[in-house]
This record gives sequence, structure tokens and C-alpha cells, in this order.
Amino acid sequence: EFLSISRNQIGNAGAISLFGALEGNQSLKHLSLSRNLIGDEAAQAMSKLLKKNTTLIEVNLYDNKIGPEGAKCLAEAVKINKNIPHFNIGYNNIGPQGALALAEALEDDTKLRELNLYGNNIKDSGLRALASILEKNTTLREVNFSRNGISDSGVKGLVMALERNSSIRRFNISRKSSRN
Repeated sequence: EFLSISRNQIGNAGAISLFGALEGNQSLKHLSLSRNLIGDEAAQAMSKLLKKNTTLIEVNLYDNKIGPEGAKCLAEAVKINKNIPHFNIGYNNIGPQGALALAEALEDDTKLRELNLYGNNIKDSGLRALASILEKNTTLREVNFSRNGISDSGVKGLVMALERNSSIRRFNISRKSSRN
């Protein structure tokens, strides 16, 4: 049920092989691949896995090399597979474009409970896109947007969205945080 291959630097090739091997697996619930030098190419392969696998409830991709294109692929998978309550893509570099893709994917999501986007350089424009879903989403409980280059004006827009959301219990937007 639980597979952790964290801190092994398997890279794109190793991750792609792993995702191929897991393609038919329907018992895995927790997949942790933090700190593995996984980039956009492997994120695309993981997207294919997530579209087919309906048993995963936790995906941890913390501290890899996923950029905007990889985030778009993962967002596409999250839009199809609405069974993942814990999604950690913190400390990558998805940028505003990746944040926008995730926001669009999460617009109708009713399963996601925890979203970690720590240290992804999403800036104010990415935050605006995510804030718009926070206004509507009633299932998110924990959100981490810390260390994303967000200005005071970006935070003000977010506060307005959070005023309309009663489901979030834990929210982090600090400039200095190590929580993953």
C-alpha cells in the first residue's frame, strides 16, 4: 500500500520505468518520490499512471525538478482522477503557468484535502488563479503556498478568497517555511 523511493535521485529514466511497472497496480495508496531529480518528462509519464490508477490517495513529489510543462501534465491527470486527497508538489518550479493549470484542474475537485505548493515560484498571477478556486472549493483543509514570491497585493486578493472559504483549517503563506 505504501511505496517510498525518496532521496534516491532516480531521475526521469528511473521514474518512467517505475511508473510503467506500476501501471496495472490497484493496491498502492501512498507514493512518495521526493528528492529524486524528477522533471517534466517523468511528470508526463506519471500523468498517464494517475489517469489509470484510482487507488492512490497520496502523491508526494516534493523537491524535484518539475516545471510548468510537467505541472500541466499532472494537472490534466488530477482533473481526470478525482480520488487523490493529498497532493504534494512543493519545492519544484511550476511557476505561474503550472499554478494556473492546477487551478483549472482543481475547480470541480471534491476529494483534495491537502495541497502543498511550497517554493514553486508561482508569483501573484499563479496565486490569483488558485485563489479563485479557494473561493469555491469546500473540501480543501490544508494549503501551503509559502515561499512563492507573492507580494502584499497578492496576499490581499487571497485574503478575500479565504473569507469566503470555511473549509480550510491550516493555511501557510509565509516567506520562510520548511514544512513539506
